[in-house]
Amino acid sequence: MFWPTVLALLQLAADGRTDEFVLGYLTGSRRRPGDIGYSKPGRTISGAISLAVEEINAGLFKEKGHSLSFLVAETYGEESTSILETAELWKKNISAFIGPQETCLHEARMAAAFNLPMISYYCMDSDTSDKTLFPTFARTRPPDTQISKSVAAVLKAFNWTQVTFFYSNAIDTHFGKIASTISEVFSKSGIEITAKKTWNTHYLHGYTANPFVKLVADTYQDTRIYVVLGNYYDHTGLIVAMDEMDLFKNGEYFVVGVDVEQYDAENPGKYLTGMLSNKPDPILEKAFRSFFSVVPTPPRGFKNFSVKVNEYMEKPPFQFPNPLVQLGGVKQISVEAAYLYDAVHLYARCVLEMIECGDDPRNGSAMMAKFKGSHYKSALGYEVYMDENGDAEGNYTLVSRQRQSDASEGYGLFPAGRFTKLRNLTKNPELTLVVNVEWISGKPPVAEPACGYRGQKCITHTAEILSIVAGTLLLVLAVISLVFYRNWKYEQELDSLLWKVDYKDIEINDTENSSTSSKISRVSINGDNAADDDRIVLWETDFEIP
Repeated sequence: MFWPTVLALLQLAADGRTDEFVLGYLTGSRRRPGDIGYSKPGRTISGAISLAVEEINAGLFKEKGHSLSFLVAETYGEESTSILETAELWKKNISAFIGPQETCLHEARMAAAFNLPMISYYCMDSDTSDKTLFPTFARTRPPDTQISKSVAAVLKAFNWTQVTFFYSNAIDTHFGKIASTISEVFSKSGIEITAKKTWNTHYLHGYTANPFVKLVADTYQDTRIYVVLGNYYDHTGLIVAMDEMDLFKNGEYFVVGVDVEQYDAENPGKYLTGMLSNKPDPILEKAFRSFFSVVPTPPRGFKNFSVKVNEYMEKPPFQFPNPLVQLGGVKQISVEAAYLYDAVHLYARCVLEMIECGDDPRNGSAMMAKFKGSHYKSALGYEVYMDENGDAEGNYTLVSRQRQSDASEGYGLFPAGRFTKLRNLTKNPELTLVVNVEWISGKPPVAEPACGYRGQKCITHTAEILSIVAGTLLLVLAVISLVFYRNWKYEQELDSLLWKVDYKDIEINDTENSSTSSKISRVSINGDNAADDDRIVLWETDFEIP
């Protein structure tokens, strides 16, 4: 017994110091008295941190002689309270922050001032990606702006380099920042946005006015590919408006949707029914043939993970009851539980790497350098990469209209393509289709017709040629007409000369040889148009004088 203990101590000495690391967990799991609106997200995810800490202490940390624990700080979903709790946790000498939840901008600046690592599992504020202001902040929940690279990859895959971009700016949405990022990524990717428009209402198919009718009417003549950012039921409005104008008839138009909400792999048919209905809509099923959507990849094996998270939520320090336990059910676990679990495991891995390199694991900026460009296996079931800003790269899937396995259930939106990350994380991923796309015309539509949207690029000079031919014909007709006219006028002038002989104009010559029958007469006539002195002898003839 003595020697194994000595060997273990020697091994620990060789590996370096042994430490206890304490995490400060910022969460919103309760409501203030009188608050009936806060959704308390922490009550559906907090068991994930207990699960992760127990796994780490039983695995990697146990082997190295370290330990990991955590303190809980309740924020009630309030930014001011979250900021205060961030300071309180620092005063308790924690090793790193896990969180915050809803807000993170000011908390991340505080973590930078403390030079402590802060790994967020929930906050979506994209401003924290600026490492000049937030050098110790990382996140395992991909910011929604990450989806922009996958959208660009879809457009480039089909050479759709000219698009019209619609996005929601309703007051209860956060699509404005995502739209800005999409525009920037498109520009860097060589994709031109020919028109950009917004709408500010929610479309409920069959119940509300369709805001896309006017948007499409204003743009359809100068575009073929639409990109729409909004909720999935908003996408339905654009599809309906275009179908009513028969734009999909010849396969010349296509829509690419951008949906940042988690894809529902359990109910793919809901995307073709409208928000307030569960029955297939024939109009939507037909029109969605000309539609793709980029969505977060559905988790794999999430049910088993959810069961474990539920178990740990009922244990200390949370002890959140499961109201469905009497019915044999489990509480619905949100995807943020996986991001929380990932944050703890990512931190533990980096701690060991820094200790092995002789670095201080409490140095937030040094730990951030470890995060950049790394990758890890997520609780969602797939590999996740960290970009140059310490943000988890989102894992996205392309979905399209496909027939459900039970033909009687009609169609739904099912996975149609996956995105492959490149070693250079600054570049867009590559799209690989996993199904055959049923293009209406047998091939993808083009971003711009060869002759331009309005035929302005194909000048055939037909009008000029016709004008020249017509002009030549008119000239020939004019010449012919002139010749006929001159002949006609000449004949008219001849006809106007009346051939009359006035008796006074007849001269009779008496000669010795004259007789009753004169043999020769000379007749001269003064022409009306001749000069007064002129006499013209027109003919000589024989005639009798009575």
